[in-house]
Amino acid sequence: MKRLFAILLSAVMLLSLYCCTGTAEDTTAADTEMESAAASTETEPEMTETEPEETYPEETVTPSEATLAEGFSILPVPQRTKTENNTTKAFKAGGTLYFMEYESTFYGAESMIDRDSHHMGDLYVSAKYCVEYPVDEGYVYGEFNGDRYSEYLCFTDGVLYIYKGDGRKKPKYNNNTLLYTQKLDGDLTLCGTGDYNGDGMTDILFVGRYRTAFIGYSNENGFDFVSAGRLECGVKYESADFYSGDMNGDGLCDIIAVKDLDTCSWLVKENKAELYAEKRLNIEDSYECCCIADVNTDYICDLIVYLGNKRIRTYFGRIDGQFGPYEDEVGNENLYPTWDGDVTVKYMTPGDTNEDGVSDIIGTMTKRNSTEYNLVSLTYPTEAPAYDYSTHIIKKDDGTYILYNGGLYVDYDKDKYNPTDGDHVLVYTSEDGVRWHRNLDAPAFYLGGELGINGEWWCGNTIEPEVVYVDGTYYMYWQCENYTHLEDGTLIGHDKIGLATSKDGLHFERKTDTPVIINEPEYTSFDHEMLMYVEDDPDGLPFWLYVRRVIRNKLVKLIRLRSADPACYDFDTAEEVSGLSQIGNQMGWCRLDDGSRLYTHITFVQVGDGTVPALQFSKDGINWSAADVVLAGPDHADPLAANNPNIYFLGFSTINGTGEIERLPDGRYRFIYGGCTSKTPVAPHIFYSSVGRGECVFSLTVK
Repeated sequence: MKRLFAILLSAVMLLSLYCCTGTAEDTTAADTEMESAAASTETEPEMTETEPEETYPEETVTPSEATLAEGFSILPVPQRTKTENNTTKAFKAGGTLYFMEYESTFYGAESMIDRDSHHMGDLYVSAKYCVEYPVDEGYVYGEFNGDRYSEYLCFTDGVLYIYKGDGRKKPKYNNNTLLYTQKLDGDLTLCGTGDYNGDGMTDILFVGRYRTAFIGYSNENGFDFVSAGRLECGVKYESADFYSGDMNGDGLCDIIAVKDLDTCSWLVKENKAELYAEKRLNIEDSYECCCIADVNTDYICDLIVYLGNKRIRTYFGRIDGQFGPYEDEVGNENLYPTWDGDVTVKYMTPGDTNEDGVSDIIGTMTKRNSTEYNLVSLTYPTEAPAYDYSTHIIKKDDGTYILYNGGLYVDYDKDKYNPTDGDHVLVYTSEDGVRWHRNLDAPAFYLGGELGINGEWWCGNTIEPEVVYVDGTYYMYWQCENYTHLEDGTLIGHDKIGLATSKDGLHFERKTDTPVIINEPEYTSFDHEMLMYVEDDPDGLPFWLYVRRVIRNKLVKLIRLRSADPACYDFDTAEEVSGLSQIGNQMGWCRLDDGSRLYTHITFVQVGDGTVPALQFSKDGINWSAADVVLAGPDHADPLAANNPNIYFLGFSTINGTGEIERLPDGRYRFIYGGCTSKTPVAPHIFYSSVGRGECVFSLTVK
């Protein structure tokens, strides 16, 4: 009986198993899985969870035919006039006749450094801009009709509207100022404007629901919409805001996303968005709204956030995609200054409301104690006397450039540094010599008064930087403002030449024990120094320092001092210089085919109603030819250069600041040059100067 029961029980279990699994083959598979599971209790494998890849529907834009107001067409943004001077000029130096064939181009009065009052410790001035406008957020600005005033753009119910901008304090955006309408089918958000392809026209950025970027490239009659692809990034950007701005300083617009403290940027290359940088702000700020704009005119866009309580913080952009300070720079307010203003902000976006070519901040704001929201424009104080002059340019061995420039400066950290409007040395860098970015964290060094030190010879205003890089050290000479009294009590100038050194070319440490010129005569002032490094000087004195010597406020001589020690020049060895035109410029030299040098001085001369750049030459550095090799300079007929028609205090690029002018593989020479553009070289016009940029390529033939 027991055997029969066991057989029956086995049959029942087999039937039950068959009913659960279906087939004999399944039974075998199930047994195998059970065996594997049993084995896994001995050695459990590592489990990985794979997140399913997100898929999104393809996004498109289908534009309808555009409607343009009568007489309206989309035009390029006006640019300052480029000038050229290309010719052949004969000159004599050291008894030798030379023929110089050259091509020179000047790119406009503010093409190197646009006067920037942000280095005066100022941020914004607010003014009510417009009372009547269609919507209170989601709008952007861009320049579309060639008058330099930004137009107002909004995207409502699938229709793009463009309204005319002008210089009135209260422009109106209504049917009378409507320039353009176009229906766009697609789930889109209007995000910004800018030149994405370098044709000088303003384009439009839209981003779709699933983060697909669409760029409307401008043409005379409207926009050609092209997909730049999905904006992928390490951070999930479903709730991010997207903006237009130049992130890498190449002059082309890029796409930037901001989500809380995370930022991401994409360059647009051949109509495709390529990831540029993912960065996180190093300050844990909470903010209510933000926008992207280049407010300090350094070609790199900045992040402006409204912190609430009428405070706006600006995170200055860095060329690697960072906004504000790096981790070890937290606390330096020069990198993220705060404006305690008079506005409450609901929404803001960049635009130019005063025709100066620089981004202002326009937004839905209330002013002072009002509760009424209007369009308010925040401009930087363009009337601030933030001049730029005394330009000195170095081309480094790696092909990049450094520019040293004298100008007024006030630190943002007013609790740390006693604010003054004194002259400082400011430092700019450039990858290509075209677009220059100011070193933001500090000037080359602070004035004595800002450090709490007064009464020393080195504490006064500091101008006229001249820099050479030799054996791993940057040597900077600078003119320091000083005064003394004559026997009868008359106050006279008593300026000194000082020395500072640096390892990075950006931050300098001054030698403060003594000026560099020793044995100076009584009541002598030295100013407007110029420098060359002549390695094979026959007397072993490679540092050549040119200065103007002034006694008792009367001009005496231009002299050259030579030294083997960059910190010490003996006045008793001074040599008088003849024929040198103007002062406060830069010197250099061309290495000729026979190995000798032809010394070169860039200066300025009067031609017609204004001054233009010019060159003069010398074989010994003492006796100089006439400055009659005239280069291209500012265009006096350019209305955009009306306040900067002349040029003064020039510099040109030399290799490591030694004075050696770059020689090209074909035997020609090349330098870029820059100079202070202004109506005059003295106050008050000099306070509103900028720096223009030029380039010269030339060949020399001995006859």
